[in-house]
Amino acid sequence: RKAHAMAVEKGSAWSCPKVQITCAMVNPPNHCFMDQHCPRFKKCCPTFCGRRCISRPPEQQEIGR
Repeated sequence: RKAHAMAVEKGSAWSCPKVQITCAMVNPPNHCFMDQHCPRFKKCCPTFCGRRCISRPPEQQEIGR
């Protein structure tokens, strides 16, 4: 439960977008491993080629309002 509270404070109470395709690289580089590695209001999410810190997708911003 503490981890969830920390995630909310950091602005990551939203889900990572689904990854539709992946790159052909065997071990793509990861720029983060967990949300705490990212700046405030960003989340460490899997992308088409490795994990990156991303901002909340626009469609989730609208739902949260």
